[in-house]
Amino acid sequence: MTRTNSPLHQLIAWATDVAADRTHRQVARRWGSERHSLAGYHSVGQAVRSAWADPELATVLIAELMALPDPDGVATQAAVAIVAPRLASVVARWVRAGVSGCDLEDMESELVAATIEWLRILPGPVPPGAITDLAWARVRNARRRQLRAAGRQVTLDPAAMATETPSRAAAMTVARVVIDGYRSGRLSLPGAQALWATGVAGHSSTDAAQRLGCQPDALRARRSRAIRALAA
Repeated sequence: MTRTNSPLHQLIAWATDVAADRTHRQVARRWGSERHSLAGYHSVGQAVRSAWADPELATVLIAELMALPDPDGVATQAAVAIVAPRLASVVARWVRAGVSGCDLEDMESELVAATIEWLRILPGPVPPGAITDLAWARVRNARRRQLRAAGRQVTLDPAAMATETPSRAAAMTVARVVIDGYRSGRLSLPGAQALWATGVAGHSSTDAAQRLGCQPDALRARRSRAIRALAA
């Protein structure tokens, strides 16, 4: 059954429908005036959908989008949306392998967050398939570390969100995204704490919820909202 509230489904639906409205047509015209490769698209959605059908075009458009000034986050959202169908295929493989429920929600959110981080640090044009592989590997490795990190404690007060440096090198990139999002105001404190506890400290949703004094469903809702805020 399709999970219509999943981050990837929402990204694909956004590119198919919302990103064709008047506002996104104006954005596309502005992009075209700034980057030659982005010229000629009637809307943001059209650019994303064109990239879905052509991996070589997708490689170019992702690099161009990430090179744009992006104060409203639409360029980053469009770049992630280009990769979204491939990411959805990864999630589908997890489902076939038996992953479900809270674990599936967490892993999909982690996949989106990892994709955003890779897009921000890639040195140049990279095929969407390679970006997908990088994000998938990061989530896989993080899950393996979670098994080894059971029982590890982490401080989740506001000061720690702004100053703590993770000891695990592989978690540092996720930590930077959370800290930057919190400092810039894109992430609320509850959302930043939820991402930190699961994506950096390696706690399960149940353990993180207990540490933060909320229910697991509330923790997952906070995490989902935070992922959407970073992707927006």
